[in-house]
Amino acid sequence: FVRNALTLMDHSRIAEGITLSRYPTGLHQQIPTFSLWWICMLHDYWMYRSDTAFVKQRLAGTREVLNFFQQYQQADGALKNVPYWTFTDWVEKRKGWDYGQAPTGKAGYSSVLDLQLLLTYKTAAEMEAAIGFMDYAKLYRAKAAQLKQMIQQRYWDSSKKLYADTEDKDLFSQH
Repeated sequence: FVRNALTLMDHSRIAEGITLSRYPTGLHQQIPTFSLWWICMLHDYWMYRSDTAFVKQRLAGTREVLNFFQQYQQADGALKNVPYWTFTDWVEKRKGWDYGQAPTGKAGYSSVLDLQLLLTYKTAAEMEAAIGFMDYAKLYRAKAAQLKQMIQQRYWDSSKKLYADTEDKDLFSQH
C-alpha cells in the first residue's frame, strides 16, 4: 500500500513539479506543502524498508518538487508568495490561520513553511548522499544551512524562548 501511495503521488506531479493533493482524481488541487510531505514520506519509507531501488527511482520527482520551491525562496532562503493552497492544519482563523494556511507576517514570511522546507531539504540531502547524486546532497545541505540560520534570526523570540509563526513575532503555535 505504501509503495502504491508513493508511486501515485509521484505520478500526480504537474508540469511545475509539485504533486497534486490527491490522485487519481478528476479534481486537480495543488497543495504544495503536501509535496514536501511526500518527500518526507519517501524518506521514511527508505529508512524502514529495504527497497533502495524503488526510492532511487523517485529521486527525480523529489528534485522537481524542490525546484518548484526554490523559485519562491528569497535571497536569504525564506519562502515568499508560494502559489496555490499552502495548507498546514485546521486552526482557528482568529489565530492568524486562514483556511488551514499558516500565518504570514507583514512582509509575507511564515516560519511554519520555512521550517517544513528545512526538514525536507535535510531529508532529501540524506537520500541523495546515500543513493542519489552527491552534488544534490551538497546543494540541499547548503540550502538547509542557509534556512536554519535565517529561521534563527527571523523567527526566534529570545524573551519567550520560542519560534514565532511570523517575522512579526506576535503569533506562536505548536506547529
